[in-house]
Amino acid sequence: MTRPAAGQLRLLAPRYGVVLGLAAMDQASKFWALDRLFTPPAVMDILPFLRFVPVWTDGVSFGLLGGGGDVVKILLTGFALA
Repeated sequence: MTRPAAGQLRLLAPRYGVVLGLAAMDQASKFWALDRLFTPPAVMDILPFLRFVPVWTDGVSFGLLGGGGDVVKILLTGFALA
Protein backbone atom coordinates (compact mmCIF):
# COMPACT_ATOMS: atom_id res chain seq x y z
CA MET A 1 0.00 0.00 0.00
CA THR A 2 1.38 3.40 -0.93
CA ARG A 3 1.30 6.46 1.28
CA PRO A 4 -0.77 9.44 0.13
CA ALA A 5 1.10 12.54 -0.97
CA ALA A 6 1.21 15.57 1.31
CA GLY A 7 -1.07 17.49 -1.06
CA GLN A 8 -3.71 14.78 -0.82
CA LEU A 9 -3.59 14.89 2.98
CA ARG A 10 -4.10 18.66 2.94
CA LEU A 11 -7.22 18.16 0.82
CA LEU A 12 -8.61 15.38 3.01
CA ALA A 13 -8.17 17.08 6.38
CA PRO A 14 -10.90 19.74 5.88
CA ARG A 15 -13.28 17.09 4.57
CA TYR A 16 -12.78 14.96 7.65
CA GLY A 17 -13.37 18.04 9.77
CA VAL A 18 -16.66 18.73 7.99
CA VAL A 19 -17.78 15.11 8.38
CA LEU A 20 -16.89 15.06 12.08
CA GLY A 21 -18.60 18.42 12.60
CA LEU A 22 -21.79 17.20 10.90
CA ALA A 23 -21.77 14.00 12.94
CA ALA A 24 -21.36 16.02 16.15
CA MET A 25 -24.22 18.35 15.18
CA ASP A 26 -26.41 15.34 14.36
CA GLN A 27 -25.78 13.76 17.75
CA ALA A 28 -26.29 17.08 19.56
CA SER A 29 -29.63 17.67 17.82
CA LYS A 30 -30.80 14.15 18.72
CA PHE A 31 -29.81 14.68 22.35
CA TRP A 32 -31.61 18.04 22.42
CA ALA A 33 -34.77 16.60 20.84
CA LEU A 34 -34.91 13.68 23.26
CA ASP A 35 -34.11 15.86 26.27
CA ARG A 36 -36.34 18.86 25.49
CA LEU A 37 -39.09 17.64 23.18
CA PHE A 38 -39.78 14.10 24.28
CA THR A 39 -39.29 14.16 28.06
CA PRO A 40 -41.64 12.62 29.05
CA PRO A 41 -42.34 10.72 25.81
CA ALA A 42 -45.15 12.49 23.98
CA VAL A 43 -46.76 12.73 20.57
CA MET A 44 -46.28 16.05 18.77
CA ASP A 45 -48.88 16.89 16.13
CA ILE A 46 -47.18 19.44 13.86
CA LEU A 47 -49.68 19.44 10.98
CA PRO A 48 -52.77 17.32 10.34
CA PHE A 49 -50.58 14.95 8.31
CA LEU A 50 -47.31 15.29 10.29
CA ARG A 51 -46.83 13.73 13.72
CA PHE A 52 -43.57 13.27 15.64
CA VAL A 53 -43.52 10.21 17.88
CA PRO A 54 -40.39 9.01 19.71
CA VAL A 55 -39.72 5.34 18.96
CA TRP A 56 -36.82 2.99 19.57
CA THR A 57 -36.06 -0.22 17.73
CA ASP A 58 -33.51 -2.92 18.47
CA GLY A 59 -33.54 -4.12 14.88
CA VAL A 60 -31.69 -2.93 11.83
CA SER A 61 -34.57 -1.46 9.88
CA PHE A 62 -38.24 -1.66 10.74
CA GLY A 63 -37.48 -4.34 13.32
CA LEU A 64 -35.44 -6.56 10.99
CA LEU A 65 -33.32 -8.93 13.11
CA GLY A 66 -34.75 -7.37 16.26
CA GLY A 67 -35.06 -10.69 18.07
CA GLY A 68 -31.39 -11.62 17.59
CA GLY A 69 -30.19 -10.08 20.83
CA ASP A 70 -26.61 -9.11 21.57
CA VAL A 71 -25.08 -11.60 19.13
CA VAL A 72 -26.68 -9.85 16.15
CA LYS A 73 -25.56 -6.44 17.46
CA ILE A 74 -21.97 -7.62 17.83
CA LEU A 75 -21.91 -9.28 14.39
CA LEU A 76 -23.40 -6.24 12.66
CA THR A 77 -21.00 -3.90 14.45
CA GLY A 78 -18.08 -6.07 13.33
CA PHE A 79 -19.42 -6.13 9.79
CA ALA A 80 -19.78 -2.35 9.75
CA LEU A 81 -16.23 -1.85 11.01
CA ALA A 82 -14.69 -4.32 8.54
